[in-house]
Amino acid sequence: TRQRVLLIDLDAAGVGDLATLLGVTEARTIADFVPYVDQLTPQSFGPYIQAHQSGVGLLPLASDPQTAKKLAAEGVRKVLDLAGPLCDYVVVDAGAGVDPVNVVAMERAAGIFLVASATPTSLAATRRFADHLQSLHFPQALVKFVVNDHDASGPLSKEAIASRLGRAALVMLPRDQATTLDAALRGA
Repeated sequence: TRQRVLLIDLDAAGVGDLATLLGVTEARTIADFVPYVDQLTPQSFGPYIQAHQSGVGLLPLASDPQTAKKLAAEGVRKVLDLAGPLCDYVVVDAGAGVDPVNVVAMERAAGIFLVASATPTSLAATRRFADHLQSLHFPQALVKFVVNDHDASGPLSKEAIASRLGRAALVMLPRDQATTLDAALRGA
């Protein structure tokens, strides 16, 4: 697509992972904007979003885990509200687990995609997480499963994976470690 896409990294445990994978060394973060968020408009905020060479925008949570953990959900919500109108698609990496910052993002989501590795433990944990989201009143139809690193010739068939998840995965990404590593090394 040629539409405007923004990646937002809200994973406090993996601060900077998206920037590293994309080869972006300097980017303004949500933490940078929170103190000034009430003075910003989408138009004044937009130019500060770092763009990857592909044209995809990137907005990390913070520059370090300590700063990320100190951010209040309300400040993050205000920054997300500024970013939303700037793009056709906003993709948020919320990390694993549920915290107030992630809930702010999920409350605005048109879809929540839970990524699981094609292993019994990861599939079980992902199903438990989906059940937890349902207990928090996120509609089950909003939650979709993506299975990563699937070996089509391995012991976990699509049917076995669907059984473990309680329903079929929306997407099954094949195991391709060479391409994955190459993309990460190139920042593509």
